[in-house]
Amino acid sequence: MASHLIEDKRFMIYAPVIMNSDVLIYSGADMEQICHIGISQGRRHLSKMVQEAYPQVTEISEISPRVLGYSLETGQIDAAVMDITKAVLVPDTAIAPISEEDYISYVLVVRKDVADTKPFMKFVDAYNETVRELGRTGKFSKDINGGGILPDSVRIKFLEI
Repeated sequence: MASHLIEDKRFMIYAPVIMNSDVLIYSGADMEQICHIGISQGRRHLSKMVQEAYPQVTEISEISPRVLGYSLETGQIDAAVMDITKAVLVPDTAIAPISEEDYISYVLVVRKDVADTKPFMKFVDAYNETVRELGRTGKFSKDINGGGILPDSVRIKFLEI
């Protein structure tokens, strides 16, 4: 989505901000049994990572993000790739990383005429302090993993900008 937005020359990608936030969710199946995966429409770039991490996958379907969880629950797909904030809301599922390698999940897109302003620099300072605080206290990990559902292999990272 960011690449489409920056086609408008008034905008630029300022920096990556979150890594590894897309995860694979599945229920009931052993990982080796997962063959058909659903990915949100417009997120096709994740397909290659999933296929490299899970070579048994033979089919990847782009599905509306609104029904991705439902498609998994009804057995139309064996697993789904979702952002961690959505994945933890799908009941009775296990979570696995989509890649062993780090990858950028989200970037900050900024209007070019705003990027060097004093208010924006103040935002950057506040954002970076928040990232440092989250890392120091582990608050994000504690909150998102309150039920102990995230395996250690899921390595979500907030990046300073």
